[in-house]
Parts: sequence; structure tokens; C-alpha cells
Amino acid sequence: MILMQWLIDIMLELMWQSIYARGIFIHRGDPNAIDFNAASFTTDGAWHTLDLSAIVPQYAKGVCLSVLLKGNLVAKGFWFARNGQAFGRNAFRGLTQIANQVIALDGVVAVDTDRKIQYLFHNITWLQIDVTVKGWWF
Repeated sequence: MILMQWLIDIMLELMWQSIYARGIFIHRGDPNAIDFNAASFTTDGAWHTLDLSAIVPQYAKGVCLSVLLKGNLVAKGFWFARNGQAFGRNAFRGLTQIANQVIALDGVVAVDTDRKIQYLFHNITWLQIDVTVKGWWF
């Protein structure tokens, strides 16, 4: 019996490595609610960590995020980046274009092995921040 479990573990690991090597996108489906709202984020203009491990499975390389954003000022926004990334140049970002109007954005963010990313929101009054994980890449 122990030998069989060992064989099963090897087969499962080979299956995951095969999927991981192909770069397959997995659409999450139709979640019945948003994953994170304004209360989920610290909006102080500094980088913070966001843990996606409850949603995104092991071995994921990146995620597709859907963001609905509404702020009280123009040209204020957010950045989502790989956890530990030093600069926001290679990040998913968005800015308010009109005060008090919702903007909708979709973007891609690489995840680390712990399935965490980092975020930064400008320090303004955010009237709406809704973030949903649409899917992920292996």
C-alpha cells in the first residue's frame, strides 16, 4: 500500500509539472461575489501584501484581476505587482479619469510561490474598490 501511494504521488507531480510547463490559462468561472472590496485594502500610498492563496491554486504563475474603481479625485490610482518587486514599472496599474465615476480595468499580475502579490493605493477617499480574480496561468 505504501508503494502505491508513492507511485500515485509521483504521477500527480508529473501531471502538475506537465500542466505547469504549458502555460495554460484557467478561467475561474462565475464567482458569486467580489473577492476583495475597499475594506480589504490599506490605502495609504505604501506597498502592502495581498494573499491570494485561498483562491489561486498551487503552481500558478500569474493571475488576471478585474478591478472596479471609484475615487473622489482625478489621476489617483493603484498598482498591483509581483510580491517583492522593487518598482511599479512592470505592474498592473490604473488611474481615476473622472472624479466620482467608476472605471473598470482588467490586468495581469505575476504571483510568487506563496500566491501573494503586492498593491499600492493612493491615499484618497475611495468610494469603491472591487477586485475579483478572473483566472490564473499555470
